[in-house]
Amino acid sequence: MLVGEDELIAFRHALLAEAVYTDLLPGEQSSLHRAYLRVLRDDPALGPSSQLASHALRAPDLPTALRASLDAADQAREVLAPGEELRHLEVALRLWDAVPEVTATLGTDHIDVLVAAAAAASRAGQVDRSVQLARAAVEETASDVPRQANLRTGLARYLLGMESVHDALEQSSRALADLPDAPTPERAWALATYARSALNADLDDEAVASATRAVELAREAGAADAESDALTTLAVLVVDRRGPRGRAADQRARPGLGRRATTRPSCAPCTTWRATGTTRGTCRAPRRSRPTGWSAPGRSA
Repeated sequence: MLVGEDELIAFRHALLAEAVYTDLLPGEQSSLHRAYLRVLRDDPALGPSSQLASHALRAPDLPTALRASLDAADQAREVLAPGEELRHLEVALRLWDAVPEVTATLGTDHIDVLVAAAAAASRAGQVDRSVQLARAAVEETASDVPRQANLRTGLARYLLGMESVHDALEQSSRALADLPDAPTPERAWALATYARSALNADLDDEAVASATRAVELAREAGAADAESDALTTLAVLVVDRRGPRGRAADQRARPGLGRRATTRPSCAPCTTWRATGTTRGTCRAPRRSRPTGWSAPGRSA
């Protein structure tokens, strides 16, 4: 242990610091965390938002903890650390109802945070958790049918990632039933998702029809990512179904195969962000199309 200027103490090893901290009384521990909070507020350059959130939780200072957790989640997403992002978002979800005076000023709502957490869980390889969080978001939007329909599309994507094909079919079908039949990105994505689900369920005719319609609507709506997704489904049908169905898919896929994609193929998190209008961040995770749906890194790409 080293004693510096102004009665400051530095420990040579983290375990020694932990031992001293454990020996403190609860009130003394809270005072210590409040001291760290004051220092970090005075000079944010001394530590990241994750450190501020950690001390705020233990102080406790719940309003600061909520804001810092959301900031820490954004910072984790920027450096492609989905596990850390998920951890911070789940802290925010736990604190949400405890500080209504803060949540009212954030410009985002509880559903947006659920959607972002589901996306982070998917990218972190926690597919079951992503489905659980996405279901919670769907249930929470029962009074807002258009928004719920868009969230169902995102949920279907996560379900495809865990190979729950029939559940994905049901969710994407319900999304289509609640969305207007108009050339919008949301409708195009719902159709593309239904087509992918039908493909995995060996419903080739439905897959061809839905993917073809998705391509048409996506082109009208300027949704190149949804178009690319639907064309991928048609291409899989061409490769895997060499009979009449494959030829039918081939006829529909060929006009678009030469088109240059203007955006990357989308993963489930990005699909959900677009569907809900969530703007907590942009997915920068590298990814590639896969014929069996979407799963997070660590399962299959």
